[in-house]
Amino acid sequence: MHGTPPPAPLRRRLEVSVRRDGDITVLRATGELDLAGSPRLATRLNDVIWRSTGDVVVELDVHMVDSTGLAVLLNALRRLDRAGRRLRVVSTQPSVRRALGLTRLARELRVTDRVDDAIAALAA
Repeated sequence: MHGTPPPAPLRRRLEVSVRRDGDITVLRATGELDLAGSPRLATRLNDVIWRSTGDVVVELDVHMVDSTGLAVLLNALRRLDRAGRRLRVVSTQPSVRRALGLTRLARELRVTDRVDDAIAALAA
């Protein structure tokens, strides 16, 4: 029987949690960091930049990141840098690391595989 194809998988809405580890703020983003989700991460990063002190780690537990997501990270990096603060990004997803590498942001953001490594690097 010919019917309609099964529905495409639902996209995962971006969720962002925030926690403190000493003087470092850790944001964990899960879902899709795309045009729809990037404003959510931008809002949470803005809150952290304006309301707290210290360095920031963003853990990207996302399967994809598009140019709007990269722009959010770059904007946060520049704003934190101007304030004398640092940003590190954590991701193990090959597609995310590839996007960061192709745009040469991986070096600027000093991407690591583990949150603990990012925190240790900032604490040193």
